[in-house]
Amino acid sequence: MDACNLDAGGARKRLVAGLVALAAGLGVSAWMIQAGQPLLLRLAVAIGLFGFASLSLLQARAKT
Repeated sequence: MDACNLDAGGARKRLVAGLVALAAGLGVSAWMIQAGQPLLLRLAVAIGLFGFASLSLLQARAKT
């Protein structure tokens, strides 16, 4: 059974959202390391941004 409920436009939106979140995660993580932010704060931000990015990219790939 093929679970495909996104059209090409929806998959593209998820792909773009995932790539933007990935770039934001890398940028914010680098800035937080440079600024010397506490480890727990860096982990919270990284888990949130990279989690959203990975979920969006996986959904775009599976078109779900």
